Amino acid sequence: MIIWLNGIPHVNWATYAFIGMRYGEKSFIVAECFNSWIKNNKGLPQSYLAERIRIRLMEFMYKSNKESQSWEGHLTPRMEGRLKKIKDVERSYRVKQAGDGLFEVYTLVPPKKKNLVELYDFNCTCRRWELSFTNVKSIPYSKKTVYHYVDPTFTSECYCNAYSHPIVPILDVEKPDEVDESSKVVPPSVVEGPGRPPKKRYIPRSEKTRKKRMCLHCWKLAFYNKRTCPDPPGEPPITTGRKGHGLGKYFGL
Repeated sequence: MIIWLNGIPHVNWATYAFIGMRYGEKSFIVAECFNSWIKNNKGLPQSYLAERIRIRLMEFMYKSNKESQSWEGHLTPRMEGRLKKIKDVERSYRVKQAGDGLFEVYTLVPPKKKNLVELYDFNCTCRRWELSFTNVKSIPYSKKTVYHYVDPTFTSECYCNAYSHPIVPILDVEKPDEVDESSKVVPPSVVEGPGRPPKKRYIPRSEKTRKKRMCLHCWKLAFYNKRTCPDPPGEPPITTGRKGHGLGKYFGL
């Protein structure tokens, strides 16, 4: 399997080698994120589930559009905060210009790192542009503002345009009055396997099991001892000294 995967270019299947903008997000379970969003409605039939998803998307589109109309910054508030954080972190970097739009960036504090930044091509060896949404190490050496080197996807205008198209509600008059029961989608039937279902739980060897002990207070086999015994005192059984009789059958003599 490893030999077969190494024969395929890593850009086709490995996340670290993906070429393109990641837009500041990295997730392997996008479907799970959506399932958690509708987890309270997943038990509904398919037609009702689709209707609930449509209603939630309709409300989400409207709220996002209304919220974005009050933004005054060039970027969204979340990205403005991330941009400010990046500026504070990268104050410790030092920049040396190697050419037109070509810079060498290094750090003075350990661990020391050195990277190459191509400002005009929006590219760097640390891949900050792909993983994040901008790279502000070498921007002070440019004549343009920092917003020129930020992907337009993170601007307030792009966000507002993305949610400017509302989902039109579906009226009841468009739904059929009668539903054909033969075309109704039902879950598959569950077929029980052969044999009786297990009644006793399987106990693995690694699990420690409790054993009953002889209580010296009530003289019974139980899971408690003399100090925690809830029963009244009892008389000890008569021992004969032979194996398997008297106290011997309790203590395994």
